[in-house]
Amino acid sequence: MNLTQALQSLQQLLQSNDFPGLASLAAQVTKTHPQNAAALRYLGIANLFNGKGGDRYLLRAALLNDDEAPLWLGVLANSPATRRAACCQPILFSRSTW
Repeated sequence: MNLTQALQSLQQLLQSNDFPGLASLAAQVTKTHPQNAAALRYLGIANLFNGKGGDRYLLRAALLNDDEAPLWLGVLANSPATRRAACCQPILFSRSTW
């Protein structure tokens, strides 16, 4: 399967809400194409819906100029579970912010 076919399959898996399949195929694609922003986005989305976070993959995709990754980071940031976890974390300041 070439990269174009793999990305089309990832889109179809996302549309069918097959998140375990999405995670599996996206992980395979990112192993062979580690700088592919779309594959990283799909891996991040799959991990998000599988309860494994996904933020690091979405952030990498956003840094590689993927247009949709920042939107998914916004979804992750505004989820109730993320807000609950964030309220319990200590706020750390670096010397540069003093």
